Amino acid sequence: MKKEYFFFVVFIIFIVAILFSAILLLLPFIKPIMWAIFLATALWPLRNFMNRKIKSKTLTSLVLSILVLITIILPVSTLAGYTFRELTSLTGKLSTDTLNSFINSYIDILTQHPIFKGIESYIPDIITRVNNYINEILLKLSAYIKDLIIQTGGIIVDFVIFLFTLFFILKEGDSFYYTLKASIPIEKQEKEKIFATIRDTIIAVIYGTIGTAFIQSLTALIVFMVFGIPYSFLLGFLTFFASFIPPLGASYIWLPVSIYLLKTTSFLKFMLFIICSSLFISSIDNIARPMLMKNKLSLPYVILFFSFFGGITKFGFIGVFLGPMVFALLSSLFGILREKYLENTGRMD
Repeated sequence: MKKEYFFFVVFIIFIVAILFSAILLLLPFIKPIMWAIFLATALWPLRNFMNRKIKSKTLTSLVLSILVLITIILPVSTLAGYTFRELTSLTGKLSTDTLNSFINSYIDILTQHPIFKGIESYIPDIITRVNNYINEILLKLSAYIKDLIIQTGGIIVDFVIFLFTLFFILKEGDSFYYTLKASIPIEKQEKEKIFATIRDTIIAVIYGTIGTAFIQSLTALIVFMVFGIPYSFLLGFLTFFASFIPPLGASYIWLPVSIYLLKTTSFLKFMLFIICSSLFISSIDNIARPMLMKNKLSLPYVILFFSFFGGITKFGFIGVFLGPMVFALLSSLFGILREKYLENTGRMD
C-alpha cells in the first residue's frame, strides 16, 4: 500500500512538472489562445447546430472561422484604422497654446455664472494642473501609437495564432473538454456546476458586456457623425471602453462632447444632442444588456465592478473575462461548500 501511495505521489508530481513546462511553452501565445477559447465557447451552440446539418467537424470549423474573420475581425480592423488615423491627427494638432485657449474659454464661461464668482485667483493654478494632466495623456497616447506601429508584426502573428487555435478548438474541442472534465477528481454534480459557471460567465461577458459595449459604441459613432462631431471614430472607440466603467458608462464620453456643442453651436443643437445621447446611447444599455446576458451572470454589482477593473488592471483587456470568471467560480465553489459540506454537517449555525 505504501509503495502504491509513493508511486501515486511521484506520478502527480511528474504531471504537475510537465503541466508547468507546457504552460511556460504556451505563455508567449496565451492571449490569442485565451481569446480563441472564449470565442469558441460563445460559438459552441452554433457550432453544434451547423455540425448536425453539415455532418463534418472540419468543414463546420472552417466555415465558422471564416465567418469570424468576415463578420468580426474585418469590420473591427476597419473601424480601428479610422480611429487610429483620428488619434494620430488629434495628437498632432493639440499643443499647449491650443489647450490654454480652450481651457481659458471654458473658465471664462464659468466665471460669468454667480456660483463660480471668486475663483479668478485659482485660475492660473487650474490651467497649469489641467495642462500638465492633458500633456501627460498626450505623451502616453503618442507612446501608445509608436508601440502599435512597432508591434504590428506581433499583432499579425497573434491574429494568425488566434484563428488557427479557434479552428482546432471548434474541430476538436469536445474531446479535449470531456478529457479535462473526466480528469478532475471531484464528483460529477460538482464538476457540472463548475463547468456550467465557466461557460455561463464567458457567454454573459461576450454577449452581455462586450456586446452591449459594441452596440453603444456603434450607436455613439452614428450620433456623433449625425451631429457633425469631429473625431467621431475616436470618440466612438472611447465609448466602447467607457461603457465598462460604472456608474455613468458611455456618458463619460458624450457629456463632455455636449459641453463642446454648447460652446460651439446653438442651444437647440445642444439640447437635441443631449436627448439623442440619453435615448440612443445610454438607455440602450438597459435594453441590450438584460436581453443579451439572460441572467447568466448573477454576481452582485459591486463584485462585478471590481472584477472588471481588477481583471483589466492585472491582465489587460482579456481581464474583462478573467475577472468575472474568477469571482463567479469562487461564488460557485462557496455554494458547493455550503450545500455539500456545511449544511449536511450542521456547521452553518
